[in-house]
Amino acid sequence: MKCVNHLEQDAVAVCNSCGKSICSDCSAQENNEYYCKDCIVSKKAFGSKHDHSPGLALFLSFMVPGLGQCYNGQFGKGILILLTSWLFIPWIIGIVDAYAQAKKIREGGIALKSRTGCMIAFVAGTLAMSLIILLMAVAAIIFGVMLSTKEQKKNNAAKASVVKQEQVVAPAALQTNQPVEVK
Repeated sequence: MKCVNHLEQDAVAVCNSCGKSICSDCSAQENNEYYCKDCIVSKKAFGSKHDHSPGLALFLSFMVPGLGQCYNGQFGKGILILLTSWLFIPWIIGIVDAYAQAKKIREGGIALKSRTGCMIAFVAGTLAMSLIILLMAVAAIIFGVMLSTKEQKKNNAAKASVVKQEQVVAPAALQTNQPVEVK
């Protein structure tokens, strides 16, 4: 396996944060873990202690499945949890995972990269999906009301027709002195 930055050199490690193959010139070691230079810079810039809240990650994941993972910078995992949250178990696992990962980020065990644009896109997509689902539910309710109103009109018309037939049959029977049958 070759280094992603120096194609002529063999890789000695894989970055613990981004997974890139790195040579000895590109690697930096912290807490017995290897990082590429980009990730170690972002870890020092964004991953300092006490600036990432596990409680906020837990709350976000509880309110919108997968949002806590997005807060932690794990957008693929967040989308997967969002799409499978209707099974309920992935939602619960996502809440616990968001808290645990945020705690690791706070302690400096995982490098956090600033991806504000991805977070905004995820939240906007989630809101758009929620709006679409809401509109579909409203349309279903309106269609159901219209259908039931149409059925009521049809039933009322049928009842009116029966009453009209009885009124027509009754006077004719009275003239012939025959008993009237009412159905």
